Amino acid sequence: MAIKNDLQKINRTTARSLEEGLEETLTLYRLGLTVELTRSLNTTN
Repeated sequence: MAIKNDLQKINRTTARSLEEGLEETLTLYRLGLTVELTRSLNTTN
């Protein structure tokens, strides 16, 4: 992912956070969760 590579040059923590968030988002999508549940789980840390 190009944006991740660019972010790693600037801030590795930010790049890792992006990667984690993307993984979580894709997992929720793959599980086929409802929009409401996805929104709820996606906004907790």
